[in-house]
Amino acid sequence: MVQAARSKRLRWMQPLPLVPSGSVRITDGVALLEDEEGGVVFIWGRASFSWSRSDSASRRLAAVQLVSTGVASQRQTSAGFGVNETTLWRWRSDYEAHGLIALFDEKKGPKRPSVLTEEKVDEIRQLRREGNKLREIASLTGVSLNSVQRAIVGLFEDSTPPRRRQGRSSHSPSRATARPSGGRHGRD
Repeated sequence: MVQAARSKRLRWMQPLPLVPSGSVRITDGVALLEDEEGGVVFIWGRASFSWSRSDSASRRLAAVQLVSTGVASQRQTSAGFGVNETTLWRWRSDYEAHGLIALFDEKKGPKRPSVLTEEKVDEIRQLRREGNKLREIASLTGVSLNSVQRAIVGLFEDSTPPRRRQGRSSHSPSRATARPSGGRHGRD
């Protein structure tokens, strides 16, 4: 009789949520603890996933596996990890399609060496000083319009402005100064 009462009581008892203080609750029995050294996911008091601060792939894998194994929902996991649900969905999709390698950070910045060598920047700046338009310079030098714009930044800070092409008058009034007084809205 004592044995039957004891086993009945055990069926209704919930496991204690054993998590360290300062952790973030993801769902019942699941918590995330992160600090400057890295992070740990606890499931019913056991450290189940861990990573160092520089290991973003393992952190992403922990989030993906919490959802994939059904331990926590996507919404709960994304909230606990502090990421958008769409981001977590993308991590899961990438992981399913390409495996662990898909969870590594991509290299930020240019994917190939810059075409803007010092010589190319000098060439672009010289063409601009001669009065060429940006699109013409891009075509003549074989670089993108964006690269041309980056190359000429600061061009006029310590050099002479571009010469105007023949046929243009440097003394013609601009549109702003050529308007009659009084403007559109009233009379002066």
